[in-house]
Amino acid sequence: NLSQTYLDGADLSGADLSGANMSGAFLSGANIEDINLDGADLNGIQLGNIKGIFPNLNFDGADLVNSSFMGNDINSISFKGANLKRANFSFSLIGGADFSQANLEESSFFKVLLTGVIFDGADLSGADFRDSVLSYNNLGGANFSGADFRGANLSRTNFHMSVLSGANLSGTDLSGANLSDANLSGANLSGADLSGIAAVRRSDLSGAN
Repeated sequence: NLSQTYLDGADLSGADLSGANMSGAFLSGANIEDINLDGADLNGIQLGNIKGIFPNLNFDGADLVNSSFMGNDINSISFKGANLKRANFSFSLIGGADFSQANLEESSFFKVLLTGVIFDGADLSGADFRDSVLSYNNLGGANFSGADFRGANLSRTNFHMSVLSGANLSGTDLSGANLSDANLSGANLSGADLSGIAAVRRSDLSGAN
């Protein structure tokens, strides 16, 4: 039982923690390369500034409510179907991560650089993307209702069939973005750069301003 344990800076590379109770554990700065967390309770785990290379790290279906990955370089990690409600990814570099079907309600991606990220079928309602860079990503088919994108770079981003109802897109760069068949009802687009956006005529813009 490692619940609430302080493991900051620990070398956990190759450790087998499958099935362990790691809820609320503090692993900031720890080396978790090749760690096995299959079936572990990760609710509220703090993984800020973790060390190592994690091409095969798998959090599919994990319970990661209130967890923190703040300040990490997250490459090719899989979070498919994970519960990441209120998770914190702020100030991270996220490349090639797979969040398909994940619950990311009220999660924070504040000042994050995202490249090649997959959000297919994910619930990002109420998520915080302020001042983040999401340009050229394929974000189609995800739920971003009520999300906050203020000041974000969304140029050339694909939002095809995404739900952006009630989202705050004020001051964003949406130049060249694909908004075809997206739901933008009630969205705030004040001050946004909408030059060259694609197929907005098929989008739901009711109540948008």
